[in-house]
Amino acid sequence: MKIIKIFIKLLLITFLTLFFGKTYAASIDHFEVTMNPSTAKTGETIDITIEAVDVDNNTITDYKGSILVFSESDPEADFPSVLKENSYTFKASDEGKIKFENAVRFQTIGVQDIHVYELENETVVGIAEVEIVGEDTVNNAEIEIISPETGITIGENKIMVSGMTNKNYNVKIKLNNELEFESTSNGEGIFEKEIRGLKQGANSIYAEIIDADGNVLGKSSEVNVRVESNKPRIKNLTITPNGEVKSEEKLELEIVSNVGLSEVNVIINDILIKLEEKGEGIYRATTSAPKEPGNYSVDTVLKDEIGNETKELGVEIITVLENKESAKEPKKESEPVKKEETKPVVKQNEVITTCTKDTKVTGLKLTKLKTKSVLNWNKVKDASKYNVYKKLSNGEIELVKTVEEPVFTIDIVGDE
Repeated sequence: MKIIKIFIKLLLITFLTLFFGKTYAASIDHFEVTMNPSTAKTGETIDITIEAVDVDNNTITDYKGSILVFSESDPEADFPSVLKENSYTFKASDEGKIKFENAVRFQTIGVQDIHVYELENETVVGIAEVEIVGEDTVNNAEIEIISPETGITIGENKIMVSGMTNKNYNVKIKLNNELEFESTSNGEGIFEKEIRGLKQGANSIYAEIIDADGNVLGKSSEVNVRVESNKPRIKNLTITPNGEVKSEEKLELEIVSNVGLSEVNVIINDILIKLEEKGEGIYRATTSAPKEPGNYSVDTVLKDEIGNETKELGVEIITVLENKESAKEPKKESEPVKKEETKPVVKQNEVITTCTKDTKVTGLKLTKLKTKSVLNWNKVKDASKYNVYKKLSNGEIELVKTVEEPVFTIDIVGDE
């Protein structure tokens, strides 16, 4: 009988323990406070982690109390805006543990502290300490550029620089001792910054650790980078037939240049001809010689994928001969044709075209050269002439010129 009573008491104790254990959460005993790094220089940002724990140091995952965070040792310590009036209320998503990154800066050398109090119960506290050292102590702090590697050659005037140092350091990257670019190392001590303005030829790059007052605490080894922007260039231009050609005779164009250019164009008589890459670095197109007799300059425009552009004027000269047979034939008088012009719709200061046929002008393109700009468009079937207009500042449209071919040249004078 005695054994039965003891067994019943044990069952009752087990039941009460399970019941109350599931119904009520453990009460908070204190806060575990940690600061990272444990040693820092004046003005360096430090992470703070605050964890609500019970008497056995188990995290109280449903803790939603309010806390006060401050430093007794350094009244000038700076806290982040998230700690409004140095207080914080735990959220359900915190699950009893919160980390404030780059949370505090100490301005006083020595061992400094952080105190955490529960607002509802001042006996629930947590304390952590950190050693703050002066600038002389942290001089020659380590910093290293990982990328780019020294001695490389690139084809543009910009490059991404990355490296390693301590976490939360202010980093200044210097290019040729002239240009400066600022960055900050992250929680793992990694910094990264794209720098621009590299000059043609040799360039030197190094990184420095800078404190809040602009003093240099450490300097990396120098990295040397060479820039050779290989602009596209013509190795050979072939026009078949070459030299003297007949009016409107078929011409075969071939340019040998860099492989994989994004644009290869030839301009003859202000007509832009686009060449296609038919082999490695070999670009071809077919066109017709100008109609009117005379000497015509052959200009070229080459462009690669990163935007390097090369324009060359007068690479070749072709001579169109006068067609003697057509010159002897009497001109036939044609009956006047009634012309209907389309109404142009343009923006202010825009040069536009219409043709003497009731249709739309398509393929409008402007090519800018050193001494002129060439406006050309798709040829309209049965169109005899094209009108080129410009829109004035008062909104009116003014006729600039009437042309017979689908091209119009604008000469560039001075700095226009």
